[in-house]
Amino acid sequence: MRCWPGSVRSPQSAGANRLIRDGATPLLELADLLDAVPSLNAASGAGASTGSVSQADPPGACPGGAEGARLLSLLAADPAHPDDLAAELGLEVPRLARQLTTLELAGWLRVLPDGRVAALRLPARGRPGPHGVHPTA
Repeated sequence: MRCWPGSVRSPQSAGANRLIRDGATPLLELADLLDAVPSLNAASGAGASTGSVSQADPPGACPGGAEGARLLSLLAADPAHPDDLAAELGLEVPRLARQLTTLELAGWLRVLPDGRVAALRLPARGRPGPHGVHPTA
């Protein structure tokens, strides 16, 4: 059993923290998850246990396509909470969660301790992404 630890002051973290107390392995960073589930490395194109973008990816190509590029453009200035991103993009939460996971596993963003997400890199401006869509459009 593996789980993400949470704040000892947060009631929402009580279950995960109890599991860790009782012997579950804590997942402290993305590399821990990639080590625990090796198939995620292959599915995401990430390097082994690093969360980095594969060298096969063309420079500036956003793994989330035009939707991922739009999401990253909202994070260009400041980190944002996923609820705010869903509202701004008009996306249902499960679809946004898939995009965030794809971008995080590919090394394009990270989740901050307060739950907001921050871009680690942005698609190249003016360069068509997958499917010929310009990320700034």
